[in-house]
Amino acid sequence: MKDQITEKGKSNKVYTVMVISPGAGQMKQHRVSKRKIDLLKASAVLLLGLLVLWTTHVYMKSASFSAGIKLSTENMQLKSELGELQNKVAMLSGTLDRVTQFERKLRTITGLEESHTNVGIGPLSNEEMLIAELERTGPPNEAMLYKLESKGFDIKSVNVKKEMDRLLSESSDREKDLMELTSFLEDQRMQLAHTPAIWPTRGWLTSPFGYRRSSFTGKRKFHEGIDIAAQMGTPITASADGVVVFEGTLSGYGKTLVINHGFDFTTRYAHCSQTLVEAGQKVSRGQKVATVGNTGRSTGPHLHYEVRINGVPQNPMRYIVE
Repeated sequence: MKDQITEKGKSNKVYTVMVISPGAGQMKQHRVSKRKIDLLKASAVLLLGLLVLWTTHVYMKSASFSAGIKLSTENMQLKSELGELQNKVAMLSGTLDRVTQFERKLRTITGLEESHTNVGIGPLSNEEMLIAELERTGPPNEAMLYKLESKGFDIKSVNVKKEMDRLLSESSDREKDLMELTSFLEDQRMQLAHTPAIWPTRGWLTSPFGYRRSSFTGKRKFHEGIDIAAQMGTPITASADGVVVFEGTLSGYGKTLVINHGFDFTTRYAHCSQTLVEAGQKVSRGQKVATVGNTGRSTGPHLHYEVRINGVPQNPMRYIVE
C-alpha cells in the first residue's frame, strides 16, 4: 500500500492486490485506490437499499392484493347477507300487509270503524320525520331497515338475521291466528245475519209472548209470538237473512209468510194485507216482504210475529236488538 499525492495535495491511499496462480507460479498485481473501494462500498450499500425497498414494495403490494381479495370476499358476503336480509324484510312486509288486510276485514265483520284520516301529532323528532319521509317517498323496505337500525339492530351483524327469523316466525303465527279468528267471525257473522234481530215493523206492542186471555173465547191461551199494532199498509221487513218457505193463507193467521233463516231459526209474519215475496225467494234483513193488515182472526190492523227454533216458539223480544 502506498500513499499518492492528488492534485489538491490530499493523500490517496492505493491498495495492491496480488493474485498468484497455483500451477504456473505466476503472480499478478492489481492496484486499487481507496476512493474506488469507497465507491464500491457506497454502490453496494445503495444496491442493498434498493433491494430492501423493492422487497418491501413487493411485500406491501402482495399484502395489499391479499387484503383486496379478502375485502372483496367480505363485500360479496355482506352483499349476499344484505340481499337475504332485504328478502326477509320484504317477506315480513308482505306478512304485515296481509295482517293489516285481515285487521280491516275483522273491523268490517265486527262493525268497528277504521279511521281514514291522519291524526295530527307532534312535535316529531328528526328520526321520526325521516322515517315518515322514507315511508312516503323512499324505496321499498328502506323505512323498515332504518327503523330496525334506529332500534339498535346492527344490519351487518349476524344477530339481526336471527332476530329477523324470529320476527318472521312470530308474524307468521300471528297471521295464522288472525286467519282462524277471521274464519270464526265470518261464521259468526253469517249466523248473526241469519238470526232475527230487528223489529219487523214499526208500531205498538199490544200483546207480548206467553199466556194471555183470548179476545174471542175469553179463555187463557198461550200466545206464540208478539202482536205489533200499526196502520194498514205499514211495511213489514224480514228480521234476518233467509229463504221464504211459505207464502199463503193459514187458518186463523190470514195472509202469512214463513221465512227459514238457517241455524234452526224460522220466523212467521201473520195477518198481512199483502205479501211481496214468493216461496223459494231469498230475502235479506231489512227487506220489505209484506204490509200490515187485518186478515184472519184479528181484531184490528196488526202484525203477529213469531220466532221459532226447531219449530219451538221463542220469545221474539229476546232477539230484537234495535
